[in-house]
Amino acid sequence: MKNRHNFARDFNYLTGKPILAMMLDVDHFKKFNDNFGHRYGDEVLKKISQALLKIYGIGHCYRYGGDEFLVLRDFTDTDTVAEKDRQFRKELEHARVLDLYRDINVSAGYSYGIANNSDEIKSMIRLADHNLYQVKKNCRKDICGSPFQLNFFEYE
Repeated sequence: MKNRHNFARDFNYLTGKPILAMMLDVDHFKKFNDNFGHRYGDEVLKKISQALLKIYGIGHCYRYGGDEFLVLRDFTDTDTVAEKDRQFRKELEHARVLDLYRDINVSAGYSYGIANNSDEIKSMIRLADHNLYQVKKNCRKDICGSPFQLNFFEYE
């Protein structure tokens, strides 16, 4: 899986067409480390990475930092986003991590639209992050999205 420093080179591929920017964060990740150790937490991150790559495809998924992940890919419609999210969450239900079976819950926020340059892609990522934190503030274990508009700068 790529890291957040690698996505800048993908910006040329992403500009000028409908894209999805989605930020994901593991719910209560600290509890995995505290209750089962850091090795277990690392394995949880690997399990999430595998599920992201399986559902969203190699080349579209990034480890953003800590327990945050980013998906940047072509956007078709919100129904497809909902279906991919359902498939991803199914992969994490009753997941086997180091011989323990646990549900891994994730909160996600996304934005979609057309970005004409790298600054606009960065703004889309900030909007996705804003939507992620709305989910974490309200209930966790959910997804929230909104269309990207150039007047998004009120969130920056």
